[in-house]
Amino acid sequence: MLEALIVLTIGVAAGAVTTVAGFGGGLLVTLLLSLLWDPHTALGVAAAALLVGNGHRLWALRRVIDRESTPAIVVGSVIGAAIGGWVTAGLEAATIRWLLVAVTALAVGRALGWLRLPRSRSVLFPGGFGVGFVAATTGGGGLLLAPLLLAVGLTDVAFLATGTAAAVAVHVGRIGSYASTGLLRPEHTAMALILAVGLVVGNAAGFSMREWFSVAARERSTWVVLIVGIILALAGVTS
Repeated sequence: MLEALIVLTIGVAAGAVTTVAGFGGGLLVTLLLSLLWDPHTALGVAAAALLVGNGHRLWALRRVIDRESTPAIVVGSVIGAAIGGWVTAGLEAATIRWLLVAVTALAVGRALGWLRLPRSRSVLFPGGFGVGFVAATTGGGGLLLAPLLLAVGLTDVAFLATGTAAAVAVHVGRIGSYASTGLLRPEHTAMALILAVGLVVGNAAGFSMREWFSVAARERSTWVVLIVGIILALAGVTS
């Protein structure tokens, strides 16, 4: 019961964070679950639940998706996630934990403006591939997705909606490879459903909370996500 309550709380927090800040929920879910279970299990459960959570958010935002950018990002994301999932199955748990640290450090670099992409739609497919691959190995694909969407000029709700479409594609790709390699198993279903419920509740809370914050305040909330992510990543490798 306690484990289920913890997983539900993680889902609510991650759903709210992603909806308000625009990214970070997938990485936070993976980092938190990696403290609860081994990282392979964390990735598998997170993928199944995040597909539900992002699917819910995508339905709510379906009318503001940028239809010019979405196809290339989605195709690249599915392929990258599928390949990344197969690679992840062969990695040691300790390797995945260190990759989580590396991806969290990458997030700091992105926030400091060190990660920039050229403003061209030619980056959409390879960028989507990178997003999918990183998401499948660490859950941190959103860290690459944000600069990719900014590179094609997306902001505010169009940014959130298009990013959510890419996230759905990522989770479809990684679930397929996780299931085929044994990272996602039938016994994970209950916890994945509990996490998914938490994510949907968190999404709803996040949509209400977005109205409380200015765009500048939502951007500053990114640093809260990063600081928490760094702490969790380091806790994982030292535990």
